[in-house]
Amino acid sequence: MEEGDFVTWETNHLGFVQHLTITVTGFEKPFLYVNEMTDGSFKSYRHAHIFKEEQEGKTIMINELHFTSKYGILGKLIDNLILKRHIKRILIDRNEIFKQKAEELSKR
Repeated sequence: MEEGDFVTWETNHLGFVQHLTITVTGFEKPFLYVNEMTDGSFKSYRHAHIFKEEQEGKTIMINELHFTSKYGILGKLIDNLILKRHIKRILIDRNEIFKQKAEELSKR
């Protein structure tokens, strides 16, 4: 994907089917990839993937995810009690898969 591209994802979170359309708003290969929600169930959603080279040819990926749910105070309560933990777990699990795949590719 490149800056300006968009994609719509369908996913199931906590028993609810979600549709999230994101647009790539920042792309500096191979250091930065940013996407922002243009349509979906959040009031706002911005996810930056920052890649930093470390010693010995290793790369660190930093996820900066900022989101706000709709529905005012009720949405903030849901964010703090449920969604932050849920989404953090998803990112940790997904990043472990990315790491394994990247390590497999680097061995070829």
